[in-house]
Amino acid sequence: MPPEKKSYYGQIRTDVLELLPQNIKIEKSLDVGCGIGKTSAYLKSKYNIRETVGMEYVPEIAQAAKANVDRVYELSLETDELPFSQNEFDLILLADVLEHLVDPWTILKDLVQYLSTNGLVLISIPNIQHFRIFSYLIKGEWEYKDAGVLDKTHLRFFTKKSLLELLHCADLEIVDIIYKMGPLTGFINKITFRIFQGFLTYQYLILAQTKQKR
Repeated sequence: MPPEKKSYYGQIRTDVLELLPQNIKIEKSLDVGCGIGKTSAYLKSKYNIRETVGMEYVPEIAQAAKANVDRVYELSLETDELPFSQNEFDLILLADVLEHLVDPWTILKDLVQYLSTNGLVLISIPNIQHFRIFSYLIKGEWEYKDAGVLDKTHLRFFTKKSLLELLHCADLEIVDIIYKMGPLTGFINKITFRIFQGFLTYQYLILAQTKQKR
């Protein structure tokens, strides 16, 4: 596997996992877009998970994930029928996945049925309201990149408001949220009393669960 692919698919998403409660008990987890499975392996080690399940639609990456995830499915969220049961998972992880989908609203709503009674959803998603996007637009630019907010594989773009609407469509509500910023923008956010928080945040990390279960 080329080094750039290993780096892209091999991240351990400790940033989004920080949102999990300290004493949480997870019997079974589902990592959607699991890459080579490093995050699932980390989860299993830290939380003593009985079974980790991963989904990855890139064949060679799904094959590599089998070394790190208990059960791996080479599936597409949008074209394949999912082989899961209702209430099967205590945790569903969607780390930078929803923005790559044609219809993330329907997909997220469908995934919620697989959550256990007190199940949690972890989501990370880029913020299109970030000030750098405005700097591009002022110059008349909209150039897709290999990674970041303008990743060339992104099909949907979200602000915090539209992200909340996405969660609402799936009957989910936020339990906790992290506004990811750089050191300088984080400092600016503090001294401006968070007035410009939506412009300084480049990514939202969300912990959510269904409304009726809170």
